[in-house]
Amino acid sequence: MKMKNQPKCLGTGLLSLDLIYKDSTKPLAAAGGSCGNVMAMLTSFGWDARPAGRIGEDLAASILLHDLISLGVNTDFIYQDKNSHTPIILEFLNMSGSESGHSFSRTCHITQQKLPRYEALHDAEICNILKSVDEFDYYYFDRLDNNALKLASRFSQQGKPVFFEPQKISSVTQFLEVLPHVSVLKISDETALNLSDALNQCLPDLTIVTHGKEGLSYRCSDGRHASIPAMRNENVVDACGSGDWLSASIINEMFVQQITSFSVLSARAIENVLFNSQMKSTDNLSYVGARGAMYKQITPVDEIVYPFSIDFGANSVGNYMQLQDDVAPSGLLSQTVLS
Repeated sequence: MKMKNQPKCLGTGLLSLDLIYKDSTKPLAAAGGSCGNVMAMLTSFGWDARPAGRIGEDLAASILLHDLISLGVNTDFIYQDKNSHTPIILEFLNMSGSESGHSFSRTCHITQQKLPRYEALHDAEICNILKSVDEFDYYYFDRLDNNALKLASRFSQQGKPVFFEPQKISSVTQFLEVLPHVSVLKISDETALNLSDALNQCLPDLTIVTHGKEGLSYRCSDGRHASIPAMRNENVVDACGSGDWLSASIINEMFVQQITSFSVLSARAIENVLFNSQMKSTDNLSYVGARGAMYKQITPVDEIVYPFSIDFGANSVGNYMQLQDDVAPSGLLSQTVLS
């Protein structure tokens, strides 16, 4: 549902096809990657959220785009290139025992073939995106490079919030260069430890550190800080995507509460934003996949309908997913209902 004054968010970073293995050799397939997930989640909140990234002209790209478009996501800034391959991430769910768990792989478990990975936007594509910055209200990114730095700087110069969620930082120098433009930095406790020296030199308006099952903590640029315990969910199925839900929900709360800077907020107001955002993140724990809750159908029975499941047989994931859509083997794709 669109908001009356629909906010717009630009996102750059990882767009991938997630293949989720749950009690079967036939994985569920869904658009993923932190950027892809957060933009899809914001769209479900009523935003015009546009992911920008590079993918191939392959079967994986067709499934990814079909999923995003069916969810109403604007794909104008997703660039396809026949010389590129769409990133693929495998998630393996472990549903046995008292606690569920998951693991990720970027290697085909059948052939040990390395799967396609993230490819940065090209300069010409960034130039095209830069021309549209004026129409956006927020910027989200999960990969740091020169082009992301350009975008962060442009948004910051216009007084617009910038949300940065890195998995890892390869250049501390570049990290220190982008930090003054970042409104909200969200990182894991491991990443925070690795970047502690850099963060002692420059703190964004708000830094959020996630601690897994222990919850999260935050620190403001003025030194205020606190910890917030995790919310309980008695029906945990899959923790994948919970961090993305937290990010999208924080961005949405910033718009709803008309927050452009956390430095002027009381500790209670900051914690209210984080509490409300945790609720959405915790709810998704009960579903398979990073955005499982988005596939829930309003039916007489409680069903989760994934757009595709895939039957690879004994073949390579990478080879199949790099096929052109019009030459994909018949019977490869089907819809899957999880009840």
